[in-house]
Amino acid sequence: MKKPLLVFHVIGFKAVGLGHIYRSLSLAQDLTDFQISFACTKSSFEMVELMIKEKYHLHLFDEETVYSDIRDLNPDIVINDVLSTNEDDIKTLKASSIKVVNFEDLGTGSALTDLTINELYEKPANSTKNILWGHNYFFLRDEFLERKSNKFPESIENILITFGGTDSNNLTKYSLESIIDYCDERGIFIYIVSGPGYEHFSDLESNICKMENVSLTHATGVISEIMQKVQIALTSNGRTVYELAHMNIPSIVVSQHQRESEHKFSSLENGMVNIGIFNEINTKPLLKSTFEKIVEDEEFLRMLYKNSSRFDFSKNKLRVLDLIKSI
Repeated sequence: MKKPLLVFHVIGFKAVGLGHIYRSLSLAQDLTDFQISFACTKSSFEMVELMIKEKYHLHLFDEETVYSDIRDLNPDIVINDVLSTNEDDIKTLKASSIKVVNFEDLGTGSALTDLTINELYEKPANSTKNILWGHNYFFLRDEFLERKSNKFPESIENILITFGGTDSNNLTKYSLESIIDYCDERGIFIYIVSGPGYEHFSDLESNICKMENVSLTHATGVISEIMQKVQIALTSNGRTVYELAHMNIPSIVVSQHQRESEHKFSSLENGMVNIGIFNEINTKPLLKSTFEKIVEDEEFLRMLYKNSSRFDFSKNKLRVLDLIKSI
């Protein structure tokens, strides 16, 4: 019997990061009851092709006709992970009796889907029944399911700097410069994990080659192992903040842009210090002073750790998979 066709429509480039591709790939590997292919437009092709490799067939469509082109593939279900959609986009698919699931969608199309999951937005923007909101629908990549959450640290020995798949503002280098002298003085080791779309990897690699207390990698599937070794993290305001909360790691969060700042999970009550949207002038001293406070103020560190320790996202993926299959 022929499997139903599921098409993942995704985006991934410097301005939006690679989280949309990661999420779809994570779902695809468990949706084995479907024949799966991916679709994207020219702006995302390089990153999507790099990340899916040859696991799935990849369709390249024009921006203006992508939804009608996907419709013409005759899929049974389409999962859009492309940020905001509009009503006409979704109507194009629904008119052909295609089931539609959207992720991270604040557009007018979100209300017309069979299911929209906005797990990065804590407070519902509307009461439409097909839209689910908040961290109870965030799911981990499989590499985290093998890791145990961290215990409260007796001392700060290792930290993590990671700013997503593309790091559009080069916050990796910016953050390292903010804290490197302090870490040298304290004997704190710095792990840096960059993504496959990080354009400054070679430059950063050449700059840190003489630093004894810094390690740099952009290998995939290793960040969960590194998180088990660290006591504090510096990161952007995307999916990584949930992974850090799951691992019980107090974190300093910098939003790359306005849209990221709308993700409200990263807060003191969830074990994180959110210092706002990146600003060329103000972020560096704020990041430095916040980092020093977490290192030196044990009571503050304990509060952050306690607030993050109540999260366990290990069962959420099954919930999301069941929701997709149910439609």
